[in-house]
Amino acid sequence: VVSAEQVEISEDLVVVEMFLKGAFNKASVEDIGAVLSCQVVEEKCNALSKQEIRLKDTLKLMKECRDEVQAAEVEFGIREAASDEGINTAMMDILHMWCSGAEFGAVCGLSDMFEGSVIR
Repeated sequence: VVSAEQVEISEDLVVVEMFLKGAFNKASVEDIGAVLSCQVVEEKCNALSKQEIRLKDTLKLMKECRDEVQAAEVEFGIREAASDEGINTAMMDILHMWCSGAEFGAVCGLSDMFEGSVIR
């Protein structure tokens, strides 16, 4: 059984691995925000993400880093088995637009997510 604290640590390690592998060296603030939103969003959304397509290489690296972290956790007995969940890209367009200076109302209009989920 994996505790909530262990999941948060795993997410942090994935982000650190991405930084160490240079995933954000040439990325804009908007792109970094969009990619990092995948680590925190829990709610699913029906909209397709334009940023998901544009940033597919960075998302592929995120998945590779997540798989590496999970494999290490399994190896050291922290996790029983690696998760095969996909990356949740539901907030990528929303965060990209918000980081670009769009107003909150316009940002919320992009999605069927609750406004509270966007703020968190």
